[in-house]
Amino acid sequence: MKVVAVFGDDIEKARTRVSAIIAGVKARKWEIVHIDPQNGSLGGQLVSQSLFPVETLYVALDAKKIPAHELDWIRDHTSEIDARLLLYFAGNIPADIKKSLPEDAQYESFSLPKEIFAFLDSFWPGNKKRCLELLLTIEKNESVEFLIAMLGRHLRDLIWIKVGDKGMSALPWRKQKLMRQAERFDEMKLRNIINDLADIDLDSKTGKVSATLGLELMLIKHLK
Repeated sequence: MKVVAVFGDDIEKARTRVSAIIAGVKARKWEIVHIDPQNGSLGGQLVSQSLFPVETLYVALDAKKIPAHELDWIRDHTSEIDARLLLYFAGNIPADIKKSLPEDAQYESFSLPKEIFAFLDSFWPGNKKRCLELLLTIEKNESVEFLIAMLGRHLRDLIWIKVGDKGMSALPWRKQKLMRQAERFDEMKLRNIINDLADIDLDSKTGKVSATLGLELMLIKHLK
């Protein structure tokens, strides 16, 4: 069995790649079998399907939920199954899972530009100039609409951590980083920014204002 793992924090591009792989395999008349990590043994699902002599691509679209010991089984039995396995990880691959994959597994990574993370980390009152500079750099190669969506999710995380991180699955270092940034805002300020961001998104889609201009004006208003 050959294993391909698609991952990265650029979720849109990673998902597009997964869809392209599946479409390409379908065009070759292969069978597509979606694997459910919570529906019994992964090894059992693979073996039961492999009894039929047909080219098969197994797909796990939520591969982070696959227990490491199940992947250990795949690693130890790759030579016994004549098929392909496509694993999709939203974000990065956990270290324990990567150790459990076969040595010859193929990895395809889709990472966001570092400027986007710098923009999100720099978003706080008084840092208008830095954010405007980063926006100018980002818009040369990336969609501003995508940046707005990323900022919206980031702001929701800031509110979440500010009112209590119950249920948040982020790692401790990320929670600490979010908390330090959230302390620069009061809760109402964050909610007002999110509302303005939603208006920018709607106005840009209806042609009332460009996404870039709307975001620039919002930065000037809230980060002055």
